[in-house]
Amino acid sequence: MILPTLDYLKSIKSSPVIHVLDIETASKRQDAYIFSASLVTVDIYQRRVINKTYLLISGEGQEYRHKDDVSEPDSTMAFWLEQKTKSPEAYAEIFSPEKDEQRLSLPEALHHISLYIKENTPEGTKAQVMGNGSEFDNVILSHAYQEAGIEQPWHFRGNQSLRTVCLLGRLLLGIDPKYTLKRTTPLHHSLYDSEHEAEYFIEIVSALIEAITKGHNVVNMASDQEAMFRSSLLKALGYSQSSDKELVDLLAEVEFNRKALHEGEAHACC
Repeated sequence: MILPTLDYLKSIKSSPVIHVLDIETASKRQDAYIFSASLVTVDIYQRRVINKTYLLISGEGQEYRHKDDVSEPDSTMAFWLEQKTKSPEAYAEIFSPEKDEQRLSLPEALHHISLYIKENTPEGTKAQVMGNGSEFDNVILSHAYQEAGIEQPWHFRGNQSLRTVCLLGRLLLGIDPKYTLKRTTPLHHSLYDSEHEAEYFIEIVSALIEAITKGHNVVNMASDQEAMFRSSLLKALGYSQSSDKELVDLLAEVEFNRKALHEGEAHACC
C-alpha cells in the first residue's frame, strides 16, 4: 500500500492526524450554550485512536449563550427532557448536580481544548478538526472562541465534516458503518459519541484506502509509466538518474522512511 510519506505531508503543512469533535448543547444555534465537549484524535495512517479528551462545562462564561425554550418548535431543551428516560446516563452527565465539581467554566474549557489540539497536532502542521456536520460542532465551538476573545486553535480551512466521509462510504463503497457498527454506549454523551464517530471514521477511511490501492502493482504498469515513477523516486530519495536501483528496492526504501517518520510523529504526539 503506497500512501504519501509524512515528509510530503509536512511539506504541505498537513498530517494524518484528525481531531474528531463532538459537543452537546442547549440549542442548534451558533451561539448555543455548551454542556460538554469531547475530542478523539485519530491517526488515519495507523488507523487507530491516539488520544482523547472530555470536558463537562458549567454556565460560567456562558451567561449570554442561548438555551432553547422547551416550548419552541424543534427545541433542543425539549429533546433533553426526553433523554431523561431514553438515555438517562447522558441526561445525568449534563444535568446532575453530582457532576458540578467536574465542570469547567467555558473559558477554561476553551483553553484546555486549545492546549489539547496543540499538543496532539504534529509540529509544523495545521490542525484538522472534524465535526459530525458542517453546521454544528465546529461552528458553535468557533463562535464560543470568538465570543470569549480566545484564539481558535485551528484555521477555518481545517474545518472538516464527518458526514462527507460517510457520504463517500455510501456512494463509493456501499458501506455505512455509522449504523452497522455495534454500539453499546449511551447516545448523546459527547465522549461516547465522539468515540463511536472516530470508530466509523476509521472504518470508512480504511475501506477507501483498500479500494483505491486494491490490485495496485507497479510491476504491471506500462513501461513508460514505470520509468517515470522510478525516476521520481530516484529524485525524491537523492539518487542520480543513472542509479541501478531497482523499483522494488526504491519502494521498500520509501516505506522504511515513511515508517521511521511516522514513528517520530507518533512519539511527538504522545
